[in-house]
Formats: sequence, structure tokens, C-alpha cells
Amino acid sequence: MAKGAGRQSGKKPAARMALRATEQIALPRNGRKAVRDDLPVDARAFPDSALLNPAALEKDLGQLFGTLGDLRERNPFGNSVKLLALELGKRLDAGKLSYGDIERLIQQLSAEAYAHRAERLAAYVGERDEAKNEAAIRAAVRRVAVPDEARGKKPSPRPFAEFQALLERELFGIVMTAHPQVGDTHRQEYLKGEAEDQYWLVDLAQRVRTPFVTTSHAVLTLEWTRLEPGVIDRKYFVRGIGLVAELSAQGPRETARLVHHTTG
Repeated sequence: MAKGAGRQSGKKPAARMALRATEQIALPRNGRKAVRDDLPVDARAFPDSALLNPAALEKDLGQLFGTLGDLRERNPFGNSVKLLALELGKRLDAGKLSYGDIERLIQQLSAEAYAHRAERLAAYVGERDEAKNEAAIRAAVRRVAVPDEARGKKPSPRPFAEFQALLERELFGIVMTAHPQVGDTHRQEYLKGEAEDQYWLVDLAQRVRTPFVTTSHAVLTLEWTRLEPGVIDRKYFVRGIGLVAELSAQGPRETARLVHHTTG
């Protein structure tokens, strides 16, 4: 598996809360700014007496979570989520935050996540008209079967054996998600009976130590293939570097750690 990552600065990257920016769609409601005006008020369990608008609260909690994430560099056993929950409890007790604030933010993020997934699904599904899909498939098959026609030349079909070999050839791919999320599962390659590797993303903030790098911000994946039952590998990836360590989780004991890395 390969993970895409941006450049890494000299300062260790802070953990960041997975919250979506919402300032660009702030809409007025009841004299205050709200992120959306189409969320059902009747569905709320707490009074709509928010002290902060959701955009401001999201930004504040995101910065706080990043600060708490940095503490893991000094205390690897610290839990950023529990520390954030403790801070929220203190703010509620001090009256600096209301349950309505938290509820509105949760509703907003849930609505945005739902809309985002719906957009991704629509893009993935693409054309839904059966006749158009059939026409597109026929055209794609014809381009492979009669390549000269696409080039404006006199149509000359490929021999069937050549056509069959093109359709059955092995294909290789690379997984490079812009925003990896815990729970992501993808195939890394596929050729039935020969290459069927898959991975499951388990954590985005794992601690790993190698001769080349030590960090608490490594991505951890579990990788396996149906062709090797009972064999599972743990792989650690670091932003700006890539794979830094591979350890056996189940099966024959194997270990690999990065000792040197060059760029350019």
C-alpha cells in the first residue's frame, strides 16, 4: 500500500481533529450566525441558546485537539480524545459552553458528512441511465476490438485471441487517498489466483521506532491476502517518507525497519 502525503516541515506535525471547514456557508438565524438554516430545530434535545456559532466552535476545538495531540510526543500513553472530553466538561461546568453548542456542531458535522458521502457516491456511480450505460460499454468494447476505427482508418478487427488477451491482462494500481480515514479498506492489486492483496487502515496516530525515524504520527495498516490464509502483516507509514516498518501480526515471523531514506 502507498499513502500520499505532503511535505514534512522540521516541526513535528500536530494531530488535527477531522472536522470540516464550515465558515463559507454561515447563514443568519434568530439574530445569530448558524452554519445551516435547514437543520430541523424540532430534532434538538437541548434549547437553542448557543453561545458560539458552529464554525467558531469547530475551529476552536480543532486547535485544542491539535495541542492535545502534541502532548503524545512527551506522553505516548496520553489519550487526546479523553483529554478533549475533560476540557469540554470543564467548559460546560464554567458556563463557557452549552449542550446546545455541542448538539448544533454534531448535527452540522453529521449533515456535512452525509452530504459529502452522497456526493462521492454520485461521482462513483456516475451515469444511471441504463441505455446510456449500455451504449458506453458497447463503445468501449468496440474501441478495443476495432482500434483502427477510432483512429479514423479503415475498420480492421483484432484477431479474437489478441482481443481476449487484452481484456484478460493483469492490471496494477496504487492506492493514494488524499484524506485516509480509520476503517478504509482497499485492494492493492488484483489478478485472480496470483495477486489479491488487501489492506485495512487501523490507526492514524501510531507510535513507531526505526533506526531512521521515531514518531507518534504513523499510519498503521493490517494487510493480508486470500492466497495466504492466516498471514497478516502490520505496516507503518510516515508522512513524507512512506513505509518505515513491517511486522508480522500473524503467521511466519518477519520484520523489516527503515534504516535509510533519500529524497529526490
